[in-house]
Amino acid sequence: KIRDIIASGAIGDIITVQGDFGWNASASPYPTDRIWNPKSGGMTLDVGMYMAQLGQVAYPNATVDQVQSMGTMRHGVDHAVLSNIK
Repeated sequence: KIRDIIASGAIGDIITVQGDFGWNASASPYPTDRIWNPKSGGMTLDVGMYMAQLGQVAYPNATVDQVQSMGTMRHGVDHAVLSNIK
């Protein structure tokens, strides 16, 4: 439904999208939880796609010109990541 609302122009032009997605890592014990397996890709691969999808909903025909990211590592995988996509 939000795609229809955006496409209709009912809420005006989308100028920015912000999202935050995560959970308490203590609910994912190290080293047994899959999130800590380097072959799983860490937090970015696991939940980062939800934020990327939010951007695609808001800007359905956009192309990516630039990506800036920074993050922190914990137990050999990315634990927290901040990304700006232009």
